[in-house]
Amino acid sequence: MSSISSAHTIDEEGFTPVLSRSQRQKLAKQNKPPAPVAEPIARQKSAQWIASKPVASVANVAPIHQGCILMDGFRKLSREERGKLLHGPKIAILVKGTKVCNISKRLLMAVSALAHRDLTVHQTEPILSLPDHLDKDAVASVLGYFKNVCSVNYYNLGHPDDIEVTGGIYQAARTLETGGAELSVLGYLKYKIFANKLGYIDMHALLNCCDGVHDPLFEVIAKNMAQLRYTEAVGKPGKFESFLRAHPQLSAAMDDIDAEHDAKRKQTEAAKTARLKDEQRNNKASTQQVANNMSHPGLRSMTQEQARSVGLQ
Repeated sequence: MSSISSAHTIDEEGFTPVLSRSQRQKLAKQNKPPAPVAEPIARQKSAQWIASKPVASVANVAPIHQGCILMDGFRKLSREERGKLLHGPKIAILVKGTKVCNISKRLLMAVSALAHRDLTVHQTEPILSLPDHLDKDAVASVLGYFKNVCSVNYYNLGHPDDIEVTGGIYQAARTLETGGAELSVLGYLKYKIFANKLGYIDMHALLNCCDGVHDPLFEVIAKNMAQLRYTEAVGKPGKFESFLRAHPQLSAAMDDIDAEHDAKRKQTEAAKTARLKDEQRNNKASTQQVANNMSHPGLRSMTQEQARSVGLQ
């Protein structure tokens, strides 16, 4: 939890504040809802100004040459090497025309394949507009994480307890194409899903964070729900079927999983049957061989006990 709260700090770059778990618990005990946190005036004015101006009227930034190293390369850098990614020009990040934050252009190009492609083509572009379906606070969490971890010892991208917020962070990191920053978040969600700790509302929220049927999070949800259906552990069948009707892609994926497992079970059963037949043939052949040996003149004087020991009586 410390990592997510540290990523959300108010500073001159406009990262959004988020209450830590202990702060939320303390406020809950006092029966007081968290007070809304106003955006910094500088951030409000900057967002309004950028949104109201054509791109050509915003000052361009200097072009830089920065390779895209993604998470594999980023986590291998020393603290000093990560710190150097903060040097140089900054660009504004926008979602739905609203400024989320400023961030080092060099850092963003290093950790985001999406940003690297865009900023390599538009080398002096002062802003980067991200897809509208992303949550602004989730984007701030991911980019705030990368900014923070350049100044401290390395740690993984964190997440809050709220499932919908966590799903948004997963979606933002995956959309930015960070090469794996979202995996720590996916691991947490996978645990919650397979522990059957989530209700239909949470599952619906997570499905909305998935990028199609091949999204790893979608596959986790489909496998879990297919398993629940197969083991007849769905709770109230009516609610389960209603949920599947609302998510036809999920229902189709579950049917595919069922068919795949059914084919594997049949294949396993066929292999078992073939193995038993082979064992029976081998046993029959061994018995026949002993009988053939018994026909040898030198073995005709076997006692009954010896004959029983070799299976002839």
